[in-house]
Amino acid sequence: MSIEALKEKLPEYARDQQLNLAALVMDTLLSEQQRWGTLVATALASRNRKVIAAIVDEAKEHLSPEALEAAKAAASIMAMNNIYFRFVHMALRRAHYPRGGQESDGRRRSGGDEEQLAAGDRHRR
Repeated sequence: MSIEALKEKLPEYARDQQLNLAALVMDTLLSEQQRWGTLVATALASRNRKVIAAIVDEAKEHLSPEALEAAKAAASIMAMNNIYFRFVHMALRRAHYPRGGQESDGRRRSGGDEEQLAAGDRHRR
């Protein structure tokens, strides 16, 4: 399936995605290698088999095999970073708020001073 066929399969309510996909393919700000590498990485991030197949098949015409592998590696690193930084955020939150975000007297903690969080919330120890 080509990108054009993919765009035509999108439902009417996804018209903005059709237009955005067309604009991305025709973009001139990025080099051809950058544009198609970005499209491949984004398609892989979508985890939709039809999207991946359509974009990777067409990208093969525009990317060297090494560039295609680099785009796949970039998608893998992006996915890893998404999970890693989400984990770090949740782990730090749990370390600072062991009672699910509540103060020791049961009050809910509001917001959170980032400087205080970075310092390890030492004043509560």
